[in-house]
Amino acid sequence: MPTILSKNIGNLTAGKDNNFQLDIQTAPSHINPSIRTVEQSVDAPNVYDEDKYQFQPQHMTTPLSHQSKTPDMSPWEAAEQADIGVIRAYLDKASTKKDRTLLVNYQNPTTGATLLHLAITHTTTAKTETSSQVLAAEKDTALRLELVTLLLENGADAATCNLYNVQAIHMVPLHIPTGTLPFLDVLLDNDANINARDGDGWTPLHYAARFCQPPTLVMQALVAHGANVNATDHTSHKSCLFGLIANGDYVDCFQWMVHTAKANIQYRGQFNFIPSATVTNTMRKLHHQEQQLHIEITKQATLILQAVKYGRLGILRYLIHTPKTLNKLRSLISLEEIGQARHIIHQHLTDEPREHWELVDKEIHYLSCLLEHDPRSLMAKQSRRLNTASSVLAMHEQQRRKLTRKILNFFMKPKQLIQW
Repeated sequence: MPTILSKNIGNLTAGKDNNFQLDIQTAPSHINPSIRTVEQSVDAPNVYDEDKYQFQPQHMTTPLSHQSKTPDMSPWEAAEQADIGVIRAYLDKASTKKDRTLLVNYQNPTTGATLLHLAITHTTTAKTETSSQVLAAEKDTALRLELVTLLLENGADAATCNLYNVQAIHMVPLHIPTGTLPFLDVLLDNDANINARDGDGWTPLHYAARFCQPPTLVMQALVAHGANVNATDHTSHKSCLFGLIANGDYVDCFQWMVHTAKANIQYRGQFNFIPSATVTNTMRKLHHQEQQLHIEITKQATLILQAVKYGRLGILRYLIHTPKTLNKLRSLISLEEIGQARHIIHQHLTDEPREHWELVDKEIHYLSCLLEHDPRSLMAKQSRRLNTASSVLAMHEQQRRKLTRKILNFFMKPKQLIQW
């Protein structure tokens, strides 16, 4: 989410090649061209006539003269507002199945969004826990489920991607985090791809793990339908377990994913490490900077660092104190990862509640001691190599000093006179 969204919209738009074009279907002739459909595709055969304020048909089955008055609201506005009556009116005006399919699958030329996408992304969520807002949000969600079902029944393609390669099955956990399951059921019943990847390589399971509240039932449903529990994204190479930790301290869900769904806990994702003060000061001198430089180095680390990063004490304890999980991680946890974990903890020790981060620090200290005394752990091997290197350097330094003393003693001795 990755980033939360699959791509930063501004960066994506600016970074696209000028020759890039969406494969956009032609808008049906009975669609009222609101502000959301002004920008037309270059290849779209429909022509906008300002005098008649209507698209002129090129291949519509039903002539305009046989169509009733077009609703004032565009179908895109109706989808955003979950106005099922307006959507039904547009569907009724399309007299053939082909025209209805064309309507529900038409993509916005700018974003690539279809009516199905808009019906999901504009869902109302309760900003507070007041009963009125909760009821309003529940009502809106129910209407949108009905609308999504209606669109799919009329030929909406559940696998259509928007400009950022995001499909409807990705959008549901993000925009409807507390009511995901009914939407997933209807999408999967209509051939949604259970392992579809967005622009960053996130699957629906990644989205469910990161955003659903709570995630357990949704993740279990996705796994039951064949979701790949070990899929990793393209940018940071993280599995859904990393997203689950970012979402919350859902220990039961995490355990179910590991023990029942057989999710691999040995994946190492990309993290931005903060280098030591020595490295930072050296870089500052090289760049002639008086102020402190903000330097980050990308390195791989395990779920341990992810748990520390988000302060997930329950999952951290599970990973450390469960023999099977620790046995799988001991050959992967490095000295650098432990050092980075301590750096993160040190930054949070001023946060409230302080006691929480003190407990996290205690767990990392315990883990560090455990691994240092485990000859098979990566940390112990790295420590031995460092000790060996230090011993060699110390030996060389000792020999250098001895040689220096010999040379000095030789030149400091009084020279004997040569007898002729």
